Amino acid sequence: LNYSAVHAQASYLDAKIVQLRDVVRRTVNDRKLPIVAKGIRIELNCEHVTAYCDEEKIRIVLDNLLSNAVKYSPEKGLISIKLYKDRADAVFEVSDEGPGIPPMEREKIFEAFYRGTDIPVSAIKGSGLGLSIVKEYVLLHKGKIEVLDGPGAHFRIRFPRKKSEGTEEAAA
Repeated sequence: LNYSAVHAQASYLDAKIVQLRDVVRRTVNDRKLPIVAKGIRIELNCEHVTAYCDEEKIRIVLDNLLSNAVKYSPEKGLISIKLYKDRADAVFEVSDEGPGIPPMEREKIFEAFYRGTDIPVSAIKGSGLGLSIVKEYVLLHKGKIEVLDGPGAHFRIRFPRKKSEGTEEAAA
């Protein structure tokens, strides 16, 4: 991940109507090697949801969350990905059976270069940028990201499905 390049693109949305279920499936397929290598099971519960969004940025958001879920999941663990509509929003949930995120770290994990205190630096490779990029891209879509309670990590992302600022073009 190139932090400077991400920042340069962060204010720009190349938005169009996108079938989000296809984005989920492609993202999971792109991560197939590490998923299979750890014997991880993927549970997909994806409704037919379309949204006016930047497909590449949403794919990057999902890829970062899935990549983290794979990294922190135990061998033969389960990762659950849900996609559904909630009123005018598209909602993604990604959860795993890893160590989870302590409540006192739930805001800090979205800061650039932050690494969790419970994880030895040598144990899990990463730049500490993924979740800061996730948050930046979600906010760019006028959305929000939450960390929910659970035995492992559980993220919920929501963003409006329709084009903002009162335009008539809407997602189904």
